[in-house]
Amino acid sequence: MGEAEAALFGLTAAARIPLIVLGGKLPLTRHQIDDPFQQADIVPSLRYLAGQTACFDRRQRNIFATPEPRCILHARTDRTNRIYAFCGGSISTIELDGDRTAFIDNPPRDASSIIEEINLDRAFGYDW
Repeated sequence: MGEAEAALFGLTAAARIPLIVLGGKLPLTRHQIDDPFQQADIVPSLRYLAGQTACFDRRQRNIFATPEPRCILHARTDRTNRIYAFCGGSISTIELDGDRTAFIDNPPRDASSIIEEINLDRAFGYDW
C-alpha cells in the first residue's frame, strides 16, 4: 500500500483487498461490486458461486447475492484495544475496556447491539 492509497482511503486503506473472480461457467454476468465485505465472506461466497454448500455465520454475507446493509468490524493489530466499525459511509471507533467497552466517536444507529455482539464474542473466546 502506497502513500496515495493511504491518503485516499484513510483508516480503511489497510483493510481493502481487491477480488477478481474469473470463470467460464459462472452464474453471474460481468459486473463490479463496490460494497464493502470482510475477508471472512470470501470462502463461503466462492463456495456458493461454485454451486457447493455454503454456510454463512451471523457475521458473514454472500458477496454475490444482494447484500443487506451491515457494519463491518475490523480489529487492527497496531491498536489492539480498538475496533473500527465501517457502517455505510461512516467510520466509528470502539474502545475495548471490559464492561466499559463503548464507541468513542461517531456511534452508528445500532451502537448498543454492536457493543453487545462484541462483548458476547469476547465472553465466548472470539479474539478481538
